[in-house]
Amino acid sequence: MTSTKVNRRSRTTPKIVVAEPLLTILLAKDNGLYCAKCPELDLVTELPTVEAALEDLIEAIQDYAKEYLRDRDRYAASPNPSPPSHVHRSHCRMQD
Repeated sequence: MTSTKVNRRSRTTPKIVVAEPLLTILLAKDNGLYCAKCPELDLVTELPTVEAALEDLIEAIQDYAKEYLRDRDRYAASPNPSPPSHVHRSHCRMQD
């Protein structure tokens, strides 16, 4: 994490810059179920509560990361370096 210095003459407010990449999580309610989607990893969960959908998506993201790190040499050598497992498909209609 990086921050800028305060310029005492202009009273500039420091800005915090996050160096780590972030993932997007989209939430939508469809037919009584809550969908949580991470478009960068193509992961989707669909459960009855927001909390359950988010918890399941976070677990799927963690599983994805563990698998990717475990097999990163294999993925680095493939034409498509994204691991295909842990992708949860649903009938949830979400727009990217």
